[in-house]
Amino acid sequence: MADFTIANIGEKLIVGQLDTSFLSFTDKLTPGTAVINGPCYIGLTPQIGVARATCMIGPPLPGLTVPASLEVSGIANFVGDTNTIGISKFLGLAMKLAADISAAIKVNSGAHISTANKVITGNLNVSGNVSAAQYYGNISACTGKKDFDIPHPTKQGWRLRHVCIEGPTADVFVRGQLNNKNVIELPYYWKNLVDAETITVHLTPIEMHQELFVDKIEWGNKIYIKNNSGSAIKCYYTVYGERKDTSKNIPEYEGTYADYPGDNNEYILSAIRN
Repeated sequence: MADFTIANIGEKLIVGQLDTSFLSFTDKLTPGTAVINGPCYIGLTPQIGVARATCMIGPPLPGLTVPASLEVSGIANFVGDTNTIGISKFLGLAMKLAADISAAIKVNSGAHISTANKVITGNLNVSGNVSAAQYYGNISACTGKKDFDIPHPTKQGWRLRHVCIEGPTADVFVRGQLNNKNVIELPYYWKNLVDAETITVHLTPIEMHQELFVDKIEWGNKIYIKNNSGSAIKCYYTVYGERKDTSKNIPEYEGTYADYPGDNNEYILSAIRN
């Protein structure tokens, strides 16, 4: 059995090898009442030939044969700051004030996850309702209306709800006004984003009747407008075009969600749902 002593150095209880080389006169000001040299077993008798933890508190976990630095079996309560270096695994009901959850494959049967700043690099499968103040990513397989709901900008205590427009094609649009001009300048990025053959234009005269029409569309960048009556052009315009950086949507197909004949990865990045 190792020697032990009660040392006056630093007013600490020293158990184990009488090695006090790590102590100095400044340690008298260091909080703490005990120094334990070597492996320490609390509430558990070590088993010969079985790899166990360096420090064990509580009964052993069934089937555990992998050595660990600290093993706690039972309920552990921590008051104050807790710093963990390494891998921490918890099986419980709540995860609160988490700064980062990464490389997670699945989170299920959880009672509460709150005030988390970041969840990245993994798939999340949820059965039930999910509410989020902000969302970045893809939305797919909605059984109802895709909407957004925000505090009302002008009526105190009210809310404002809008519903998204749906269509069979992946369209983008621009809108604006022409005043004594006859050319609609499309955004420069439309050249690589929009199929020029799918561009459509809607024109609405302002202040007076005008016989407006699209004369030509040049390279998918410029739309030339003419007024058959010869008067000046003053109108609103809306231009739509279908994206060409993705495959065309297939509006109708037989079977379940997994049976979609196109590439589902363009619509959702999580596991395929039925």
